Amino acid sequence: MLSDDEYNATGTFLYPPRARSFEQHVKFWANVPVSDGILDNVRYGYEEWKIRWHNATINSFRYEWQTSNRIKPGRITDKEQAALDAACEAESDRLDGVHPPAISSLNTRTIARVGMMVWNRTTLAEADQDRVLELKVDVGVERSAREVFERFAIGNILDSFSEPNIEVLRSLNHLRREQMEIGQSTIAQLGG
Repeated sequence: MLSDDEYNATGTFLYPPRARSFEQHVKFWANVPVSDGILDNVRYGYEEWKIRWHNATINSFRYEWQTSNRIKPGRITDKEQAALDAACEAESDRLDGVHPPAISSLNTRTIARVGMMVWNRTTLAEADQDRVLELKVDVGVERSAREVFERFAIGNILDSFSEPNIEVLRSLNHLRREQMEIGQSTIAQLGG
């Protein structure tokens, strides 16, 4: 039987060894090398997800606000528009407290490791899976692994935990963002 160190040496960030104990699992994810390409993708993937999530949430908030204030599309007064803009700005600030606008380069490696540690915990016993979620990690402030996983929406950005050509992804996402902006502009012009 291989020691934990020997066993961990058989895995990589993208192809980890199967968790065989809580200690081995934590030690692997705390020490596994992570390439700069993956870290770039994680940061960029999060930022893109955050923009999409933020825009969709604000659009929904805007619609609900207009509905609850009985404002008909295309018939909003300047006073109502100012109130809507203020409400949307307050909601936007609240959303930044839920998911930060970006992942700091100082915390990216830790967030990536913690995200994969949480995601790959499923072969552990249930009690050990819970221990993984409650591990304390430093991401500028001390948080549990569960909090880090949720705060940085790791479950939504796992596709970014890879080594694709970042420039191709940036170009595709830039085009997607332009399409979203055109669509939002069109909706605004139609009064919705």
